[in-house]
Amino acid sequence: MHLWASSPGFGLIEVLIATAILTLGLLTVAQLLIASVGAISLARAKDTAATMAQNKLDTLTDLYQHHQGAHELTPGRHGPEKAELHNPTDGSVLNQYDIYWTVWDIKDLRHARAGAAKQVHIEVLPTNSDGNGPLKSFNKRLAISAILSPQKP
Repeated sequence: MHLWASSPGFGLIEVLIATAILTLGLLTVAQLLIASVGAISLARAKDTAATMAQNKLDTLTDLYQHHQGAHELTPGRHGPEKAELHNPTDGSVLNQYDIYWTVWDIKDLRHARAGAAKQVHIEVLPTNSDGNGPLKSFNKRLAISAILSPQKP
């Protein structure tokens, strides 16, 4: 009788099968971690773009309320305006964006006069790390629109 045939424990085949199953499980977990890191990065970029778009809209709204004839509010496409998000710990650039906005005069039916209100469409486009030109990634672009109208006296 051989010693290896009667000893309790796992055989080589069982150990190899268990190792293969463990390896597949670890590879699956690694893929999930990589996907989640990518999703977090995309979410941060979109959140930053949304904040920058909202800041631009707030700036244009304030400008509209105080100086409707400002160049930034003339009909047509404006921009790009460069914007960056910096890492608060070391000051490095995390994301760079070009902000464009398009303005149209619209007829405000409440006041029945042309030019009393404006429609604003703001686009925030991520740029390359060198800041030249937009990225070709469409999932990081963000656009918002709003109508600016005079405040009632």
